[in-house]
Amino acid sequence: MRMQEYYNLVLEWGKQGDIQAISVVVGLVLAGFTIIGIIYKIVKSIFFRKKDNPPVLSIDEGELAESLYKKLTDKQDGDKEREIAALKQTIKDLEAAQQEAAAAEQDQFAVAFSALERGETESAEEIFSAIATSKENIGIVANKDAARAYRNIGNLAFLHDTQKALTAYTRAVTLDPDDAYSWNRLGHIQERLGQLQAAKQSYKKVLALGNQLADKTLIAAATGNLGLIYLTQGDLPRAEEHHRRALAMSEELGQKEGMASALGNLGLIYQTQGDLPRAEEHHRRSLTLNEELGRKEGMASDLGNLGLIYQNQGDLPRAEEHHRRALALNEELGRKEGMANQLGNLGVIYKTQGDL
Repeated sequence: MRMQEYYNLVLEWGKQGDIQAISVVVGLVLAGFTIIGIIYKIVKSIFFRKKDNPPVLSIDEGELAESLYKKLTDKQDGDKEREIAALKQTIKDLEAAQQEAAAAEQDQFAVAFSALERGETESAEEIFSAIATSKENIGIVANKDAARAYRNIGNLAFLHDTQKALTAYTRAVTLDPDDAYSWNRLGHIQERLGQLQAAKQSYKKVLALGNQLADKTLIAAATGNLGLIYLTQGDLPRAEEHHRRALAMSEELGQKEGMASALGNLGLIYQTQGDLPRAEEHHRRSLTLNEELGRKEGMASDLGNLGLIYQNQGDLPRAEEHHRRALALNEELGRKEGMANQLGNLGVIYKTQGDL
């Protein structure tokens, strides 16, 4: 079957609006076809079709990422900002690789033979030498291209198919062990599945790559993620140590999102330890940063945690206020898990007040 026939077949699946069609295309590509050109065409065909006009060539990455996010979050809540960023990266990969594929269309062998016909043997030798070097290196290049494809499958599957995402990110890091992004995402999936030791090893790999590259952003992210593992395992001293280090690095880098996350996690630690004044201080600082950033997921989390603190202190009116604000944000975001938590907390308050 010719490439155009494969393209037409998969395009027909893509017209049905099925995200899985994109993964099928990637699978075909990994079997030896040109990855990005096909996927790029299908993405455009699915999301930018007009009845009587050709597909629009320009892509609004934010709009397309939002559209994909809504489609992929039918069954599961997620961190919207993080997943929108991941989907945007996938779209950028497709656009960049499409351009690379277009630039590589020239047939080098034909050029070499044309040079021979003109008697330019040295030019032909140089071309054949370049071809030989390229073929020698193709294993490494192909592995990295395949890893990028698996990473993008993981990004698309992350919110709706945990096992597929796990398989994809595992393949990505196997093919490209220096891919810190895929190691980090693999850690998130392993953490979701309760595979805490495996997640810890993935985050340690990110930390090692960050140190190797002297990339403080990677180091801060890995340190914070390891802190979450220790928090889940109940090792509060190590969790606090890691989140304090992550906070210091985020402050040094001026990364407010990282600062907000670290402060919120420290608040949870102090909350667990029963140090409510210290927990309140950290959640309030986190809330202020999330409000500045417009991060509604973070705001909802901070408000909910503050509500629990006031609830434990017996300040039920203040607790109700914060849970209601958190509920409103979760409803606005369509986060059913957050809505359920806040409704449950409000129920406990009314029960305590005797308002059965």
